[in-house]
Amino acid sequence: MSFLLKFFKRQMNFSKRLKSKVGYIQKILEDDIYLIGGQNMIDEIFERGQRVSSEFFIDTVWVKMLVTDENGVFDTQVYNVVFEPAARTHWHAHPGGQILIVTRGKGFYQEKGKTARVLKPGDVVEIPPNVVHWHGAAPDREFVHIGMSTRVHLGPAKWFGPVTDEEYKSAVEEK
Repeated sequence: MSFLLKFFKRQMNFSKRLKSKVGYIQKILEDDIYLIGGQNMIDEIFERGQRVSSEFFIDTVWVKMLVTDENGVFDTQVYNVVFEPAARTHWHAHPGGQILIVTRGKGFYQEKGKTARVLKPGDVVEIPPNVVHWHGAAPDREFVHIGMSTRVHLGPAKWFGPVTDEEYKSAVEEK
């Protein structure tokens, strides 16, 4: 009888350890991080690009220009943006509008005076011209999106100052 009891206890402990490891692996896959040789390896389509000025961003943000449209053929600029955890844009608006396509991580988008929206891979945000908004990473996760500024002949983005820590915390609470 004690042999069977010991056997079942060992099986239950094994099951608990296995569930714990499966949960850990699932979390890694959800975050798009693969552990190889003890190092975090990020699955990136584009290189990080240039670290951008803190004049328009809070914390560390990287931008890789993909289409600069210097000749005005497309009237659109396309760029890949990587936000480190808690990094975000300042409040801003694009005279010609903007489109965001989320490729990795977890982020937020908020229009002035509205509730923040959680963003995850595959989400697309269509931002009409001159809508004041911000977007950026969750407090604990990196966030990556492809951005498209449309009808760029109407002018560059207009900036309206930082998203305060209080505004950010309020937007990301319990989401």
